[in-house]
Amino acid sequence: MFLRVSKRWMSDRVLRGVVKVFATTCQPNYLLPWSKKAQQASSGSGFVVDMKHKLIITNAHVVMDAALIEVRKEGCSEKNHAELLYMGMDCDLALLTVQCDDFWKSMSQIPLYLPKGKPGNVRQLVKNIKPFDGIPQIQDSVHAIGYPIGGDQLSITSGVVSRIDIQPYAISIHTMLLSIQVDAAINAGNSGGPVLSNNKVIGMGFQSLMDADNISYLIPVPIIAHFLRHYYKHGRSSTKQESKNSPKVSSLPVWDCPVYHPGFCTLGCGTQEPHNKSLRESIGLLPEHTGPIIKGLSNRALKGIIKPGDVILECDGHKIHNDSNIRYGKNRVIKFTHLINMKSPGEQVHLKIFRKGKIINKAVTVTPDIRLVQPHLYNPYFKQTPKYVMFGGVVLSPLTIGYYNELKAVGSAGHLYNNQVFYARPTPEKSEVVMLMTILPHQVNQGYQTDLFQHQVVKSINDIELKSLRHANEILTSLKDNDFARIVILFGSDVIQTLTMKVGEARRAAADIQKTFSIHETCIL
Repeated sequence: MFLRVSKRWMSDRVLRGVVKVFATTCQPNYLLPWSKKAQQASSGSGFVVDMKHKLIITNAHVVMDAALIEVRKEGCSEKNHAELLYMGMDCDLALLTVQCDDFWKSMSQIPLYLPKGKPGNVRQLVKNIKPFDGIPQIQDSVHAIGYPIGGDQLSITSGVVSRIDIQPYAISIHTMLLSIQVDAAINAGNSGGPVLSNNKVIGMGFQSLMDADNISYLIPVPIIAHFLRHYYKHGRSSTKQESKNSPKVSSLPVWDCPVYHPGFCTLGCGTQEPHNKSLRESIGLLPEHTGPIIKGLSNRALKGIIKPGDVILECDGHKIHNDSNIRYGKNRVIKFTHLINMKSPGEQVHLKIFRKGKIINKAVTVTPDIRLVQPHLYNPYFKQTPKYVMFGGVVLSPLTIGYYNELKAVGSAGHLYNNQVFYARPTPEKSEVVMLMTILPHQVNQGYQTDLFQHQVVKSINDIELKSLRHANEILTSLKDNDFARIVILFGSDVIQTLTMKVGEARRAAADIQKTFSIHETCIL
């Protein structure tokens, strides 16, 4: 049900804090990483979250890959250039600012929905927000404000809070975070707009469930606060300045980047819920012992602290039930992982563990989960730019989710979708999956221009197992002109093919290949 609500119920001060966001985007071309795709225009919504620091918050997917960002105030015909300050892809949030002082003269900050008695300005508020602060009650009335499709002026829709749960965030393949479900209409263009209860922000509209009626989701205050907290601590410059001036990092993780949010912490282990009676009896659990069983560790730092077979009974003093839920508020439940998500990298979570008939207490340092295949380019390693190395027309590039999705769109990704690639973590021996992306035809690579070699995993170069794209480039650079470069391609688990080229000939062919295919640089690292 779509309801149009009169503006009279809402204070003018609130409406003056909402903006329409215009973005002209140029997405990276993962299959031709030295080029960009055709530009596109899109729009979304945003709102003023901090007047003192001149901050507008919106969704990351509204401004990602933007070459130009503009914002327009409600009731104003002029657009102002906006600058991207900080980006969090895992939580789908971004911070913008406008340098023009005149823009801010009639603007108003929309307050966050928080318990009474929280002191200080926004910076101080988000520093003190706890995991369950700012969460509304089920059936609370809400109003979604923004600029959805179907018109150019501000739109207000009404509904209620339907559910509070851990949900996947569509922008990031691995992210499961706290979200609020509402039945207020949130459509394309609403993204980034505030959703209010009693003239305060309870969340930001960001996605809807397809093939369902009136199921929309908000990013709640605790997630927004986590994002802002990291910006206030580490944010120093714009994305443009960061890209130009800061040194490149050779690997992840980096927790204190001034431009990119580091992500949300996890415990770093897989778990199983012990609902089966025989399973519980086999490990000696008494009826009062409840909680998930640790089945495997993905975080090497946990070795010796927690072990497979341990049962997590409590997390930060909250009793965990067999469905992995904890209780909070008045008979409300949420997955215990929310407590861990709200930690900052390097902070500790306190666990009560059942291990072989004994109850023990452990303090575990938590960090965001780093995957072997990166879910996006918005981090200090990629800095929004696909990486590649071109040698004798052979183009090597790391496997990312963006690259995989483009292969999937053309039906060429089936061989890549396996647990080893998508659920593996980086190790000292392997920090990236290096792909042979394509072979640009030239006499030097004659005989290799076949689909058989394209989009395959590179196993080794000259019998040296590859750790990363940077490692591949170091090997190729170290070879002498009279050497042969032997690039071994892996098909499946054990079938291999070898591309062999004379190094000097491959190097001399570079200029001709660059001219033919309009490639400015032979490598981007």
